Amino acid sequence: EVKKQMANLAENMGVAASELATFALIQFLQNYQNGEIDLSKYRVPSKSPRYEWKLVFPPSLLNSIKKKKV
Repeated sequence: EVKKQMANLAENMGVAASELATFALIQFLQNYQNGEIDLSKYRVPSKSPRYEWKLVFPPSLLNSIKKKKV
């Protein structure tokens, strides 16, 4: 769903999806570094030997973007 919405937004704006994704990542990193985003509520212990944690997103988070069509 996220990929589809990003592709639709990029098409509607007439820009490359990779440029839009890069902008989104930069904005995320700025918001995270400024303490505006708290990922701890999505972090749960991982069973993978490679990672200590994994992020689990509640369905409500994905549903929130489905309602706001771009």
